[in-house]
Amino acid sequence: MAPQGSLKQRSTSAGGWVVLDMALSHALRLSSNLIMTRLLLPEAFGLIALIGTLHTALTLFSDLGIQRSVVREIDGEDSYFLRAAWTVQIIRGAVISAIVVVVGIALFWVGPLANPETVYAAPELPGLVILSAPVMLMQGLTSTNLWVATRHLKQARILVVNVGGQIVAMIAMIAFAQINPSVWALLAGMLVGNLVKLLLSHVLFEGPRMQLVFDREIADRLWVFGKWVLGSSALTFLANNANKLFLAALLDKETFGFFIIAMLWIQAGVTILKHLGDRIGFSAFSEVLRDRPGQIRRVFRKFIRLADGLATVGFLICFFGGPTIIAFLYAPHYQPAGTFMPILSLLILAQRFNIVAMLALSLGNSRAMALASGARTVAICTLVPIGYHYFDVEGALLATIVARLSGAPILMYSVKDTLKHDIREEMIWLVGILTVIVCYNYFG
Repeated sequence: MAPQGSLKQRSTSAGGWVVLDMALSHALRLSSNLIMTRLLLPEAFGLIALIGTLHTALTLFSDLGIQRSVVREIDGEDSYFLRAAWTVQIIRGAVISAIVVVVGIALFWVGPLANPETVYAAPELPGLVILSAPVMLMQGLTSTNLWVATRHLKQARILVVNVGGQIVAMIAMIAFAQINPSVWALLAGMLVGNLVKLLLSHVLFEGPRMQLVFDREIADRLWVFGKWVLGSSALTFLANNANKLFLAALLDKETFGFFIIAMLWIQAGVTILKHLGDRIGFSAFSEVLRDRPGQIRRVFRKFIRLADGLATVGFLICFFGGPTIIAFLYAPHYQPAGTFMPILSLLILAQRFNIVAMLALSLGNSRAMALASGARTVAICTLVPIGYHYFDVEGALLATIVARLSGAPILMYSVKDTLKHDIREEMIWLVGILTVIVCYNYFG
């Protein structure tokens, strides 16, 4: 299935669909959050966030880069390859689901040992974890034809899958909350939303009907590329989520819930930049490197400058307007969430380096991704406890942002031969963001 239209036309079209997807997704997510905060207590959001963190951990600790292999490999849209990749994906999803159940059972014994004021000691947590296991199996059953759409920068139907799943999930949450206004309503929405996404992935996209096919050669190819992606993804989880794990143990359930609500708004900006790189940048870079590698610097510059503009706007909105947004939209007892917004907005600036990471990955350098993630993991596990010890919660959050940037030099080094003198612009951005962090620490 040959792509139709020039790369510029398809990238522009895909970019428009991704922006619309992100706008609708976050509008629905924030609307749902606003509705549910009027039905549930703050600690419910901390509990469901912890389950989401567990799912993310297991997903990334077993990430074989199947989606990226479909996008990158020459035969990535071949029917046999897609079915073989789908089979590997199902096996992985089943294993993750089983691990989730084991973790839930373990929490029945471990939970009572935690600080009773934290989410780890909540009596509902083990049952929530166990009943969330089908989510991971449903994600494993997702059709690989969806990734072919990503390969060809066809984002319209992906939007339908994402937004359709969210709409149904929101309806399910609100309906369940009328019967049982508790964290179980959030879990119901999670389960129903993922089921809808699974079904849509099999009916909306062109391509072969999925069948179980195991091929040792394809599995080995997935592993050769994916082993470094796996390491990178596992370390990325620790780098991106260790702060949540630390804060969940340090803060009481209510304050942790406020932090999660603030992060929901910050993630709007972070996710847009992430998907610009993952869903458009990586596909575009891979195609250019396959067909006309001499143009990669020009294409990269266009993407990184767009990312810089979006990151700057998102940062300024959340830094200066974040507390006002929370005060205007949320009930009075949720106002403490606004105090987290200015400092967390720095995460949006740090996310612009995801475009550099996607360039490294499209060059086949998944090792650099793993090393960068490793650097971030070491930094966050070292700096967050130190920051909390000396400067309390604010110090821990600033340490998180510094840690996010610690992998940037590795990524820049990995692409220096490709970018040549353009690498200086990346260095300027790194120094600039670190300067903003220092200024915030002294004057914020």
